[in-house]
Amino acid sequence: MTHQEEILVGVDGSAHSKAAIAWAVAEARRRGCAVLVVHVSEVAAGLWTTTPNIRNGLRELAQPIVDHAVAGARAFDPAVPVRGQVVLGSPHRTLVSMSAHCVLTVVGRQGKGAIAAHLVGSLSQSVMAHAHGPVVAVGPEPDSGSRPVERVVVALGDRPTSMRALEFGSAEARLHHADLRVVHAWQVPRWPHTRGVAEDPESAVPGVRIASETRRISALLADLAPRSADFDLDPVVLAGPPAQVLSEFCRLSDLLVLGQHRHGRYLPATLGPVIGATLHHTRCTVAVIGEEVLTGEIEGSAAAHPSRTEQPLPSGLIAY
Repeated sequence: MTHQEEILVGVDGSAHSKAAIAWAVAEARRRGCAVLVVHVSEVAAGLWTTTPNIRNGLRELAQPIVDHAVAGARAFDPAVPVRGQVVLGSPHRTLVSMSAHCVLTVVGRQGKGAIAAHLVGSLSQSVMAHAHGPVVAVGPEPDSGSRPVERVVVALGDRPTSMRALEFGSAEARLHHADLRVVHAWQVPRWPHTRGVAEDPESAVPGVRIASETRRISALLADLAPRSADFDLDPVVLAGPPAQVLSEFCRLSDLLVLGQHRHGRYLPATLGPVIGATLHHTRCTVAVIGEEVLTGEIEGSAAAHPSRTEQPLPSGLIAY
């Protein structure tokens, strides 16, 4: 069993870690792969100047966390191969580095309130922003890890990128035998908005061009149909702030898939305000998929910096 066939789970002994393990084991069973349980014990940089005996002692202190997590994973499904590991270092850097060798990274997520949504992000959000592959943050409800996924919701935003989020959502819908929904939250330019003469009067909200926006998104998805031929890709277009729309639309049994727009190598990766707010307010499990840079941004960057070598990618899925 190679690292490429493992699902990485970060654990810290909390109830949220238990939910993450349960979700990862169920996902591994469907994918036919193994689970790698990792606990990262955060230590100061000066630790590496100490003796190996001290470092081994710290590992021994953290080992029960991993042993308990591995035992719990095997109890969920004895047929899924599971192994555990204790690592000393930075939790963020370690998990991001290890994510490059795994097909998926799973972390637990604690629900946040409106005030906490404005605070600095947690480790799980940091890993989501920088991981090398898809990251799943299991919902904060006690049974989120064991609850079957009944519907996969792929959110569309305002930036054309690659199509990884839709591809991931389609694959998950097949794995879980779940329905697939594509949701676009249309941020109204001005509110209240007065309808102009040329505007389409059809709307679920007075004065908002829901029908014309639906046609625009449907035309985009029509080009992507061959990649998701098994599903109905007719979008659900709702007016309002994206985080609020997605939080109200999603149910506890949903898997919400968000495409994270990632800039070129010269700019830092961030989750962005929409994904950050959605993680704080939605109660379902959320998957964040790193999308490639915008074609337009690449072209503009190449014109300003001819030495850069990034190549344009086909424009398609919209990501936040």
